Amino acid sequence: MRKISGVILFLNFFNYALFATKEARLTNNLGKQIDVKISLEGEDAHLNNIDQSSGDTYINEIKKQIINKGKTNIKYIEIKIKGESGFKRFDGTPEKKFESFMKIDVVPNMTINWSKKDNTKIICIIDGNYLNLKNKNFDKGNFSNIDFKSTDLSVANLSGANISGTNLSGANLSGTNLSSANLSKANLSGANFGITYNEYVYNVNAIKTNLSGANLTGTILLGANLTNTIITNAIITKETQIKGAIFGATHYFKGKDLSGWNLSNTGLAGADLTGANLTASDLTSANLRYADLTGANLTNAIMTIDTKINDTKFGNTNYFKGKNLSDWNLAGTKLNGADLTNAFFSTHSPRKNLARADFTNANLSGANFIGANLTDAIITKGTKINNTKFGNTNYFKDKNLSGWNLSKTDLYKADLTGTNLARTDFTNADLYGANFTGANLTDAIITKDTRIVSAKFGNTTYFKGKNLSGWNLAGADLTGADLTGANLNEADLRGAILIRANLTNAIITKDTKINNTKFGNTNYFKGKDLSGWNLSSTDLTDADLTVTDLTNANLTNSKFVNVLFDDKTIFNNSIVKNADFKDSIGLSNNHKHYLKNNGAINVSN
Repeated sequence: MRKISGVILFLNFFNYALFATKEARLTNNLGKQIDVKISLEGEDAHLNNIDQSSGDTYINEIKKQIINKGKTNIKYIEIKIKGESGFKRFDGTPEKKFESFMKIDVVPNMTINWSKKDNTKIICIIDGNYLNLKNKNFDKGNFSNIDFKSTDLSVANLSGANISGTNLSGANLSGTNLSSANLSKANLSGANFGITYNEYVYNVNAIKTNLSGANLTGTILLGANLTNTIITNAIITKETQIKGAIFGATHYFKGKDLSGWNLSNTGLAGADLTGANLTASDLTSANLRYADLTGANLTNAIMTIDTKINDTKFGNTNYFKGKNLSDWNLAGTKLNGADLTNAFFSTHSPRKNLARADFTNANLSGANFIGANLTDAIITKGTKINNTKFGNTNYFKDKNLSGWNLSKTDLYKADLTGTNLARTDFTNADLYGANFTGANLTDAIITKDTRIVSAKFGNTTYFKGKNLSGWNLAGADLTGADLTGANLNEADLRGAILIRANLTNAIITKDTKINNTKFGNTNYFKGKDLSGWNLSSTDLTDADLTVTDLTNANLTNSKFVNVLFDDKTIFNNSIVKNADFKDSIGLSNNHKHYLKNNGAINVSN
């Protein structure tokens, strides 16, 4: 009696010139005794003693000898086993008593056909676990069309094996060598392709599943995790079912023709897809985070809101041109040089995330970013943003936009406080409600056609000496602005705020629309002839209107709170209904009498 790799053997063997038989009784890993009889016929019909020092299991040692016989004159080999196994069959039913037989016809350089279940069963029974083929050597074996569902093949050697059509769904293939194996039409969905480590030295000698050179044509890899699998030179085709498979940061698909492939739900995070042809490929819900698609052909490819492309490199692509990307998460996406003309990023959903997106030299003409999160996004001077809609954004706050071309750009209510806008071109831009407080507008180009209604220009000197004739400044906040020498003839200042604005030598005429305008503490109108002017609802609180001629002026609903008048101020035929003269100073008795009799309010006695 002797023990080899945990197996107890009772051996009687006979050597004949033309016929040899080796018998053994062994105890498998489930404690069941099994009788094995191996018979050979041929000129070299003998079996060597099993090498006890090799550490191999009995069956592997026998298998080595049998395969070696393929190079001799042996005609055939018969193996008979019987006994009580203690294991369950593939269909899950218990199998107590068994008897199996296999006959192998020996041919030159033969390999055992393990696709016959009886042949496979021999190994399974001797191991005592029908679902455990772990660490076995089956190189160049034939396993086609076998049901290996949930089988443990970890660290097994299946290099060059024929596994076509075999069911390996849920199998443990961690560390398995499948290099050059034929896996065409095999089902590997849900298989475990993880890394196996040397059990004696922690985290050393990591063994990856090796699929290099394997034929995966038509193979089912649905949901398989191939993140740490070697797939160099493997054959993966359009017929390979990789929906939901996880490839991770692989270089396999670089420059490959993937046109029309179904890559939906596929994990390609960090993958190198540069130059790949993805024409009409389905990338619905695929994970492309950190992947590099620079130079990839994405014509008619299908990407949806659920496709993960944040931190992805797209480079000089036109895929997103004119697309509706509202609610997409493009955080960190690299769109350097991309054509995003007329793309739509708008709406008010928290999913619409463009934080850290790189738009260097991209064409964003006509794109809509209203409400988008552009925190730390990269938009450069070379980025084309003409006619682009940014809307209520604070992206440009405190930035250096000196010399940028923002013509026709929509910066509706944008926060541009502290921004360097020297020599920036705002021709025909929409600056409605934009805040320029503290911005540097030196030599910026703002024209009559630039929409600056309700914009905030507090304390700016930009309009000093400018010809603003006919400009629409309605609602503009020009608090403290320097408008010295500015021509405001026929300008629309309705609703504008000019409190503390410097209007020295500015030109405001009867044709300037100033009703509902707030002038505040100004002396601009002192001594002016305002006869016939429409000052309805105008706020002249704290103004100096001494020696001012208001003959026939429309002062309806105007505010003259704390205004300074004198006896040379003229109200002849002025319309003063509901005009507020609270705390006004210097009104003569004749003034007061006229004002009270014509509907003015808060006139002192």
